Order: sequence, then C-alpha cells, then structure tokens
Amino acid sequence: MIFSGSVPGDSGVAKAATTIVMEIFGRNRE
Repeated sequence: MIFSGSVPGDSGVAKAATTIVMEIFGRNRE
C-alpha cells in the first residue's frame, strides 16, 4: 500500500478498498 502525505479518504481509498474486497471475494470463490 502506498500512503503518501496527501489527503486520505478520497476516491483513492475507496478504490483500494473495492479492489481488496474484489480480490478477497475472487479468491474465496476459487
């Protein structure tokens, strides 16, 4: 995870969370 000193809580965090969830669900399905 690359967390810079920028402002967190933007679409970046949402996108990362969505990607992680999709990966977990995808791996769980397999």
